Amino acid sequence: GRCREGCRREGCCRKAAAEKAAAEKAAAEKAAAEKAAAEKAAAEKAEAIKKAAAQQSEVEVSYDAEPPKPEKKVKKPSDPMDTTIKLIAAGVAFFMILIVGASISNSLKYYLVEKQGALQIWKGKFAPLGKKRIAILPGVPAPEEPKAIYSQDEVYPLAYEYFIDKADALMDVSGIPDFEGIQTALKTALEFSASDEMQRIAFDRLDTIDRLTLTYKADLASSRGTIEGFQTAIGLLNDAGKLTSDKVQKEMIAQRIAAHEAAIETLTEQTAENQPEVENSVPAVENESAAPQATEPEAETH
Repeated sequence: GRCREGCRREGCCRKAAAEKAAAEKAAAEKAAAEKAAAEKAAAEKAEAIKKAAAQQSEVEVSYDAEPPKPEKKVKKPSDPMDTTIKLIAAGVAFFMILIVGASISNSLKYYLVEKQGALQIWKGKFAPLGKKRIAILPGVPAPEEPKAIYSQDEVYPLAYEYFIDKADALMDVSGIPDFEGIQTALKTALEFSASDEMQRIAFDRLDTIDRLTLTYKADLASSRGTIEGFQTAIGLLNDAGKLTSDKVQKEMIAQRIAAHEAAIETLTEQTAENQPEVENSVPAVENESAAPQATEPEAETH
């Protein structure tokens, strides 16, 4: 076509047209390349999604699949010897259970035998058979209605009453009681106590015997008439006071302690008064010992 108005250079319009066409071509190629790249990326993304879906489907199918069956173990034929040993062990265990049961039953059995004016108490051993004597009660009559076998509640009160009465008899004597024998009788009665009340009575009597023993020893200590003897007596009486809850007995013990304390105070004052005399007499003795002793005349020599 014609050049623009005012263009004085030759071919300028054609050059401009060529440049414009080249620019449009480059822009079109660039757009085509970008489109192709976008399509390729979209295709790759779709392929990746498809592969992921396929893998997930395979995993789900694998979970639903039936697990492999374990191999069946081949059972070994049973050994007759093992079976025999098991049967023998079961028989021994059953036999031991029978023995233990029979032993317990026999140990709960008691027997009363009257012999030579004394009632004997026998108790079954912890064994299927056998018994042992556990007490001899002289002067105790047998029950009016004898039985082949007795229970513990039937025979224990007989022995308990016998030893309680024996302790009372040893206590009711003139002079100094046999405290050791009384304690032995009461401790034996405790072994046959069948109730809490029986135990309480026996323990109270034991405390009484211990209190009387301590009081007797306190009297022996105070009879020396020395400060040490009175101090020992006070300690014994304090221990005796712990063994009673009776107010009258506690008051009597407190009075005796007060008397011993007064005796200690009197002896202490007397010792303090006599102390200066002893100190004054010491120098005289020393002077006497320091005085020159007379010497015998020497024998004449011939």
